[in-house]
Amino acid sequence: MFASLRWTITVLCLLALAPSAASQHQVDGFQPTEGTLGTSIRVDGTGFGDPGPGTKRPILRLAHLDGSKPLKQKVDGFNDVTVYAEVRKLKQLGEYQVLVSAPPWNALTLPGTFTIRPPVLTHSTLDYYLSGMPVVLEGEFLGGRKPRVWIGGRKARVTEWYQDPLSPQ
Repeated sequence: MFASLRWTITVLCLLALAPSAASQHQVDGFQPTEGTLGTSIRVDGTGFGDPGPGTKRPILRLAHLDGSKPLKQKVDGFNDVTVYAEVRKLKQLGEYQVLVSAPPWNALTLPGTFTIRPPVLTHSTLDYYLSGMPVVLEGEFLGGRKPRVWIGGRKARVTEWYQDPLSPQ
């Protein structure tokens, strides 16, 4: 009788301390809605937790619409209302569901999809090229990491690169 009463009290105490997922964790949306490797994704909502000792980082995953296993992305930073993550792992081009979770809550699937786009060159100074001349390549969805470039089958030395930051939508 005594052991049974003790167990019942423990369960009731745990239920009283468990946070309500509906009132504590909410996701409003994310931006941008398209990009490539190296793209920074910003997720807005509430209940992600404040960084500090003992706080677990939120987890952001991208799940391709083909039903394959969601891929965990790198969370660069977070606060109670925003999560910043960088796209680091992909299986293929296409549309991905965005899932975010902030422990102890389960993952929430965000409305809409994030589309992985292939790189597109929009401008180059490669019309006339001599060895040693600087070449400028401009485009969209080129990624946030140092690129590898080949000209005429030979690897070229990349001296400078950058990706435009997020613009408000």
